[in-house]
Amino acid sequence: MDPYIVTEQVIDLIIEQLAPSADEIDNIRLDTCLVGDLGADSLDIVELTGAFMETFDIFISDEEVRSLVYKDYMGSDIEIQSFLGLIMYKIEERERLEKEEK
Repeated sequence: MDPYIVTEQVIDLIIEQLAPSADEIDNIRLDTCLVGDLGADSLDIVELTGAFMETFDIFISDEEVRSLVYKDYMGSDIEIQSFLGLIMYKIEERERLEKEEK
């Protein structure tokens, strides 16, 4: 799957799920943080994970999501690029397994 298309879909899903303001949308980049920059809470992260799994036909465990979280002086957060990297890995893994089955 094309990484640019996946990136666009991930950002579109984030916008759809979190409904950020127009200013926040204009400032979304790969290093944007879901909690600190876009105001996501733990339920938002769960729902976003579910949307990613459904859209890309992949499975993401709670442990994998927790592995994306980093902590700093402001608290815990997840950058979009971290989620994107995991999603790309999962898509590639799924595609590899599908090829092996053929």
